[in-house]
Amino acid sequence: MIERWDRDQSEITDEEILRHLIHKDGRLRVPVLSRGPILIRGFTAALYRQILLPGTDE
Repeated sequence: MIERWDRDQSEITDEEILRHLIHKDGRLRVPVLSRGPILIRGFTAALYRQILLPGTDE
């Protein structure tokens, strides 16, 4: 599932971001990629390529 937030439409609090990243046990159990305004939880090779290698075709 990919969820996109548009920061221009509403403010996203740190608490809201952490709620999506941290498990109930308080641990981060999946990869997280942060690059500029982009924050990705989990790993999808195609999405990582899109973010890390812009302009390359799938």
